[in-house]
Amino acid sequence: MTNGGGVRILQVHNSYQHRGGEDTVVAAEAALLRQKGHEVEQFIVSNDQITGLQPKISAALSLAYSPRSREQLKGKLSSFRPEIVHFHNLFPLLTPSVYDACWEARVPVVQTLHNYRLGCINGMLVRDGVVCEKCWTGSPLWGVLHRCYRDSALGSAAVALALSRQHTSKAYQTKVDRFIALTEFAKRKFVDLGLPEHRVVVKANFAADQEGDLPLSEARHGALFVGRLSDEKGVRDLVEAWREIDYPLTIVGGGPLERSLRAISPPHVRYTGFAPPDEVRLMMKRSAFLVFPSRWYEGLPMVIVEAFACGLPVLGTALGGAAELLANGEGGWLFPPRSVLELQRLVRNILADPDALSKVRLSARQLFERRFSPTVNYHQLMAIYADAKTEFERAGGLKC
Repeated sequence: MTNGGGVRILQVHNSYQHRGGEDTVVAAEAALLRQKGHEVEQFIVSNDQITGLQPKISAALSLAYSPRSREQLKGKLSSFRPEIVHFHNLFPLLTPSVYDACWEARVPVVQTLHNYRLGCINGMLVRDGVVCEKCWTGSPLWGVLHRCYRDSALGSAAVALALSRQHTSKAYQTKVDRFIALTEFAKRKFVDLGLPEHRVVVKANFAADQEGDLPLSEARHGALFVGRLSDEKGVRDLVEAWREIDYPLTIVGGGPLERSLRAISPPHVRYTGFAPPDEVRLMMKRSAFLVFPSRWYEGLPMVIVEAFACGLPVLGTALGGAAELLANGEGGWLFPPRSVLELQRLVRNILADPDALSKVRLSARQLFERRFSPTVNYHQLMAIYADAKTEFERAGGLKC
């Protein structure tokens, strides 16, 4: 399997009702691979089909293992005959049953770990706006007690039962040739959960190259936040901090906190609501820095990668993926999560030293080129596919 070998790749994904970051990554990887001359087909199911009582009951009953999804994928494997199958999201319709279809077809399996669903009922390792690892380190019954899946005791119980059955079956431990974790932090978490360490590799997502429209030396002004306006994103901490900072802040996005945040925001905080990607990129190229005040681990915050592509420095919380991306002082600065005072101090220091800000702007762009560009991502992905094939052949095409 070589980079120029025209590999047949099947992407498998359970898409969301509202398009999210995982859906964007799947589409971007497919486009990149096709551009490089590979044959890519997709097997995608959508949560849009879970409408009405009967579909919801059916989905709940098959959360642990879906014979229907297994049989549907078998048909796709038979017609396309891929050399590698790359899974993304399996929840809730696909389930690990689809791994069995690949085993029967004798095809290697790669699984990207976009979230923490393997050991957390809501997939985020967060509860009430703060980090929670009770299910991860203990029992998924904690998630039922706290109604972590859509604030539903019944729904949480269904997910908890599925997680327990999947862990007992050891499908993840035995039927996947390579896992892709988005950060070293995430890899450590999944290995602690029980995944075989030698099968978990780290590959970040990538963003399109944004060099061109505005040079890095272009005068920039204002702070920027892009994301969902909800507790776990830390946007309330951001607004509280900005009540004492006399500097423009633009908040892009919508969510349950929008009305209450607008009510307490000073005049120099502007809300745009949701914005198309092209408009967001233009705002990134015109802003002085991005603020990422998240209260949870995140996976790989794509907004940070996209900021780096635009030469936009980031002020991020020292937590999870953001802490890793900004750990060496390249591309931005770190502050403790939920610390309004530290955020205020950091912003004032940055505004007082424009030369230092210009240097970090350049390092953000260099970090993108070194780690998050499409070219770098492509070579990493093809190496992972080759390793998955080798792992599969080493096992004689037979898994436990």
